[in-house]
Amino acid sequence: MTQEEKRSSLELAAEKADNVYVEDVGSDRQQVEPAEMEAKMNWQTIIAYLALASQFNAYILTLLIPSTILPYINADLGPDPNYPWITIS
Repeated sequence: MTQEEKRSSLELAAEKADNVYVEDVGSDRQQVEPAEMEAKMNWQTIIAYLALASQFNAYILTLLIPSTILPYINADLGPDPNYPWITIS
C-alpha cells in the first residue's frame, strides 16, 4: 500500500466515525414509577388463576372421571359390549 492509499483509508475511517451520534438521555427517565413497584399478585392475577383452576377442574370432572368409573357402571347395569362408546357420545 502506498502512503496515499493508507491516508485515504484513514480519512474514510474518520468520515465513518464522524457519523456516530451520542444522545443525551435524561436521568429523570431512570426513576421507577410507583405503579411499576406494585406487587404482581393483584386481584386480576388471583381471578385469572381461579378461572384456570376451575377450567381444569371441569375438564377432570367431565372427561376423565366418567371414563374411569364407566366399567363399574357397566357391571351394575348389565354387560354391554358397546359401553366404551358412552364416553364419546
